[in-house]
Amino acid sequence: MFVRETRVQGPPEKAEEAIRNYESNILPRVRQTPGNIGAALLINRQTGAGLGVTYWESAKALAASENMGNQARAQAAKDVPSTHV
Repeated sequence: MFVRETRVQGPPEKAEEAIRNYESNILPRVRQTPGNIGAALLINRQTGAGLGVTYWESAKALAASENMGNQARAQAAKDVPSTHV
């Protein structure tokens, strides 16, 4: 198994919005990517700090998903203003 992690920081008052965005926009895209075997989002609602983790079946799948990951991070930053990825 191979893992990609993405650290995010946003205002605490946007945490719930970020979670909804992850569940409705990011997670479906990740799950449809070949080789994905899981994903998780951890958010500290008090500080707005978060960690997104995706799990991949192989190094090849991880590398092939890089473009999707870049697009997903850019979209998340647009969808939830003031969030830094």
